[in-house]
Amino acid sequence: MPWPDLRKKQYSDFIKGLTPVFFAVLKFYLKNKCRLDIDEDYSNGKKGKSWNSAKIHTNLDLLDCLQKDYKDFNFGTIYADHLVAIALDQRFNQDFAYKTIVQDLNEKIMKRIRNEVAHEIMPVTEEKINAMTGLTPQKIFDLFIKYIENSGVRIPDGAWNSYDDMNDKIKSYLEI
Repeated sequence: MPWPDLRKKQYSDFIKGLTPVFFAVLKFYLKNKCRLDIDEDYSNGKKGKSWNSAKIHTNLDLLDCLQKDYKDFNFGTIYADHLVAIALDQRFNQDFAYKTIVQDLNEKIMKRIRNEVAHEIMPVTEEKINAMTGLTPQKIFDLFIKYIENSGVRIPDGAWNSYDDMNDKIKSYLEI
C-alpha cells in the first residue's frame, strides 16, 4: 500500500484526504476533456472558490445543469457535488466509463463515509469502511488510481509507489 495513511491504518485521515484529490481531478477532467475551465471561465477569480453568475449565464447548458440538480442553486461556493453533476451530464461528458467511476466514488465513498468521517468523531476501521462502502481501503485506493488515470492526468511509471513523489507530481500536473 503506497499511501502512508493506508500503511499506518489511519483510515480516517485517508478518507478525508481523498476529498481534495477528488475535487482537483474533477476540475482537471472538466477542463481537459469537457472543455469547461471552471476556474478561468466560471468562477470569481483564477483560483475561484465561488461561481460567477454572469459567467455562468453565458453557458445555458451549464446553468440548466446546475439549476436542475440543485433547486436552490445560488451561485455560491463551488462544491464537488456541482462538478459531479456536470461530469455526469450528457451535454458535457459522453465518456460512460469515466462517468461510472465518478458516480461510484461519489456515491460509495464521498456520500456514504467521507462526510460522516469528516464531521463526526468516530473510529474508522477497515471493517467499518467495508460495511459502509462495500469496499476495502485498498479497493478505494485502487478506484482512485483508476479515476486519476482515466481523467487524463499523466502519472509516470512507478509514481504510485511513492506517496510523496506522486503527490508532488499530481500537484504539478493539476497546477495546484
